Amino acid sequence: MSARKDEWDMTPFSQLKAQEKYDKDHTTGFYMKLNLRTDQDIIRWLWKQRSKQGAIKQLIRCWSRAEIATQSRLELANFSRLEKANAAADSFL
Repeated sequence: MSARKDEWDMTPFSQLKAQEKYDKDHTTGFYMKLNLRTDQDIIRWLWKQRSKQGAIKQLIRCWSRAEIATQSRLELANFSRLEKANAAADSFL
């Protein structure tokens, strides 16, 4: 990744200000407090991760995709039940 020309002309102070503005406009942060006794398994796992942020993001995205897939299957099952009920009602009439 090469730096843009204008980045070379920036002072450390202006670089810091530019980064602060970018962060304010494009990022958010979360804090998580873990208990040393009850969350030891999580703490140990996190310490083994090369990138804690990356590992947490990967887990959340995996869980989110699984949740969406489960919701889609439930909606499909409900739709199938509704179709069967409608077909039964039609045959009754």
